[in-house]
Amino acid sequence: MKHRTFRTVMAMVLSAAAASLSACISNYKDTSSPCTTANADNRSDEPQDDSDKKAGPSPPPPSSSTVLAKPSVQQLNDRLTKALDPNVPDAVKVGWIQAAERDPHLVANLVDAAKKQNAKFEVIDVQDPKDGKLKADAKLTIGGSPVFISCISFVSEDDGWKIGRTFACNVVKSAEIESDACQE
Repeated sequence: MKHRTFRTVMAMVLSAAAASLSACISNYKDTSSPCTTANADNRSDEPQDDSDKKAGPSPPPPSSSTVLAKPSVQQLNDRLTKALDPNVPDAVKVGWIQAAERDPHLVANLVDAAKKQNAKFEVIDVQDPKDGKLKADAKLTIGGSPVFISCISFVSEDDGWKIGRTFACNVVKSAEIESDACQE
């Protein structure tokens, strides 16, 4: 009886984790890029859709952004893998995640959240950078099963591409972990 209860609870936890992540992630079977769909939640680390703006010069990128070349799928996968690796020191990873300097625990919380949900991300496509920001499509796997294609935001800061705060916070919040960097 205990094993059946445990399995039921685990199934509910995995279902809840998948549902929580789906607030910012598209269905895996969707053939369109989740990064190109309109997003009503336009946070500062997410690329903006300029289609409804008047024509004219683009605003300058944020002062903290540097102009960087488009990273490869492999470069972003390496960054994600190392950022989620508990064996890489958090002090190193603080420079890889946007807003981690505001809450150094964000790094550990992101690793803990991914571990708690047995979530793995694999970048499969990278869009062109715009105003020091870019989005990448990634496969999301929870518990070894493909669940969704996720849209991961990256920002150009300090001469490198950092994992966007919104993405990091969505993963952390989906595991019901609090982080000061994720407070509005």
